[in-house]
Amino acid sequence: MKNHLLTVCLSVGIASAAIASESPTRLELRNATLDMPSISSTERVDRLGDSSVRMLDRHVVVRFASVPNDLEKSELKRDGLHLVTCLAPTVWIASTSAATVDALDSIASRLEWIGELPTEAKIHPFLAAGRIPTWTVADDAIEAFVGGRDFDIRRLAEQVDGAGDPEIAVYAIAHADVDLVDFEETISMLGGRIQSRIVTVNGLMVRLRMSVVDRLAAAGETLWIEPAMPPLETNNDSNRTNTQVDEVREAPYDLDGSGVTVMVYDGGFADAPHPD
Repeated sequence: MKNHLLTVCLSVGIASAAIASESPTRLELRNATLDMPSISSTERVDRLGDSSVRMLDRHVVVRFASVPNDLEKSELKRDGLHLVTCLAPTVWIASTSAATVDALDSIASRLEWIGELPTEAKIHPFLAAGRIPTWTVADDAIEAFVGGRDFDIRRLAEQVDGAGDPEIAVYAIAHADVDLVDFEETISMLGGRIQSRIVTVNGLMVRLRMSVVDRLAAAGETLWIEPAMPPLETNNDSNRTNTQVDEVREAPYDLDGSGVTVMVYDGGFADAPHPD
């Protein structure tokens, strides 16, 4: 009887939570389905060879018959196949190298399937549907013009000109083995502007034209693209009630937050008599 494992998203949104067999032949991702039937050794060798000689994108998806242990991962890396991101216990995004050519048969014998990560699998469904994350679109000059306020005429022209293909903000995540400097260069070549780095997930916050999203997703360095979050706003009224702070401070929990570090977004002006 096959074991069933809960497969959760380990790659910044690309995989959806799903119940998968120990070695699934189909995997549901956020915006695509991966069919991974067992293929012949000859075909596995051919696909590995094609990937290892590519200059721009050497990332592939591989499926094993069983969960690879640490020793097997180390041996595969030595032979030129680096397991980068786990999508399911036996399914990984991996990268090949020039060294892979010298160990094609050895690597192929350990795999059940090897194939490409579809471009559509790298794009959040909201963006893939052609929907514009309006909360990320800069239209301050247009709003100022409509409202009769002062505005920069050059910025107004840029925003009006880009209305049909607006500049949006997205989180662009690179594969874990990609240098962010190289990723920044790729984005710049596509006309994107880097806003900040998100080093914890090897990603960037980027502003780019909506029409460029597909091209960025097709880049070999890219793992995942999703809309940037709406700007945070202050919300202090009834906050203790909304977050149920009073309940956890009382018995039987008696929690006071000691030793816990959280993100705090604080805005506005301090009220001197405020108890917090």
